[in-house]
Amino acid sequence: DELMPKEQALLDLCLAEKARNRKVLAYSVYTGTRDTTSRMKRVLEQSGLKVAVLRASV
Repeated sequence: DELMPKEQALLDLCLAEKARNRKVLAYSVYTGTRDTTSRMKRVLEQSGLKVAVLRASV
């Protein structure tokens, strides 16, 4: 899959922060048409990052 510019920017930011031993908390608003969190979770995990998704319905 080709990454969208915002996805690439988030990935770059997360990798840069990991290199500095820092954690990242990213917030995503689900619009009801596409579940972006599942896609970003997969992209970040494939890059070697540990990812957790917290849903508002909890």
